[in-house]
Amino acid sequence: MKNIVRRLAIAAVLVAAVAPAALAGGTHVQVTGPHKDGQYAVHTFQCSNPAAVRVTAWAEGIVDGKRQTVPVKLLRTKEKGVYRFTRSWPESGTWALRMTVGNAGPHVPVTLASLDAKGTVKDSQLVWEGDGMKECVAILNGKGI
Repeated sequence: MKNIVRRLAIAAVLVAAVAPAALAGGTHVQVTGPHKDGQYAVHTFQCSNPAAVRVTAWAEGIVDGKRQTVPVKLLRTKEKGVYRFTRSWPESGTWALRMTVGNAGPHVPVTLASLDAKGTVKDSQLVWEGDGMKECVAILNGKGI
């Protein structure tokens, strides 16, 4: 009987530990651009549906061998879960975009987007643990997503 209670207790702890990740499993960001108007678009989703969630964005780069972080000002559009922004980082160097969804913290989804030399979004990656800096450095060092 003690074994059954112990197993149930362990199972309950495990379920409680992974429940937040399971509930947040559908939250993600898709970034595209630049479009014909020179702007980028950020679409936010929860469970595959557009969602008005908080997004914070930065351009992360290496220019002349030095790391730079440039805040990206997102402008909310009339469309639910859609933001726009224009390039605010230098033309020179290697750049990537890093975006957090929701409030700051270690368990907030982070989307990283690699950019080509012209600033066009190539690929993106969703990072669940951490702030995405390790993965961002890999992108900037040419190791890709």
